[in-house]
Amino acid sequence: MTTAASLTVDPGATATSIGIVAPTDPTDPPSSLTVTVLGLPEYGLPVSGTPTSIGTVTLSDGVTPVTVGETLTVAQLTGLMFTPTTGDAAFSSQFSYTVTDTSGNSSLGTAELDINPAGGTSTIRTVGFTGPGGVSKQYSTIALAVAAAVNGDTIQVKAGTYTVSSDIKIGGNPGFGGTPKNITLEGVGGMVNVVNTGVLSKGILVTNGNDTINNFSFSRATTLSPSSRSSANGAGIVYESGNLVLDNDYFFNNQDGLRGGPPTANTGSVTVNNSMFANNGIGFKGTSNSGTGSGYTPPIPASASSCRMAATRRSRITSSRKGHWRTIAPSSPTRRRP
Repeated sequence: MTTAASLTVDPGATATSIGIVAPTDPTDPPSSLTVTVLGLPEYGLPVSGTPTSIGTVTLSDGVTPVTVGETLTVAQLTGLMFTPTTGDAAFSSQFSYTVTDTSGNSSLGTAELDINPAGGTSTIRTVGFTGPGGVSKQYSTIALAVAAAVNGDTIQVKAGTYTVSSDIKIGGNPGFGGTPKNITLEGVGGMVNVVNTGVLSKGILVTNGNDTINNFSFSRATTLSPSSRSSANGAGIVYESGNLVLDNDYFFNNQDGLRGGPPTANTGSVTVNNSMFANNGIGFKGTSNSGTGSGYTPPIPASASSCRMAATRRSRITSSRKGHWRTIAPSSPTRRRP
């Protein structure tokens, strides 16, 4: 039997003990158990499926890395340490392993490995599970967690599908007297799939502030109502101000993938890493059901010229039905095509 472990470190931390508890077996002593490494802390690229490491799991010396498929003793397992990759922040990933006894029976073990947002420890609020803050920091919906969050908070959402029927707004647009909110949203244990089931005002997520979104997908965003088909710009994310960072996110089957722009020219930034935009721009236009839509599939806001910086890294756009941006050169800013 294994016990789930959890470790949270700050960006740039040195090797830290994960704190894995020794597994037990009803018949075999720990010395007879075989531990096999299954997975290392990483996030996958929707573009290619190639994983990118967010840190290194090492033996107790803090130097010797372990690898997938490697066999460990129980003593080595309990002494494992984690060192985050330099420059990485606001990530949640997992180390996994199996423990097998002499009869061939095996048990899965996991250790959640989290890296705090840049700037140090934040309040962690959760959706779908109870986190380090207990039930007082646990919420039934993403919208409720966002509403409760304050600057610097991290909202961890259990992997799965979540439906919304109205915009989730992170802070207010300073161009209209609103107050921005700086938070991190991250999927834990896999992708968080946010699916719209209603008619939105702007988009599934509306960001104002220095916000980071990790491991989320957005689909079926529409501002189109049956009685009025003149608007078809429902976006997975609407960026309105601040500095937005998207890591390992996926936008598909929306009227717009990502759109918006800051209220003041040459301010704010949008950075898109390891993300994918597919089959967006599908909304109806005018009064005809056969219209191809007026949505876009940009990796940067439609009014990108007003941003101080808009860049993509290792991301891809595919199967855009209508839009201004169609392709991305890997590890370079987005190229615009008519």
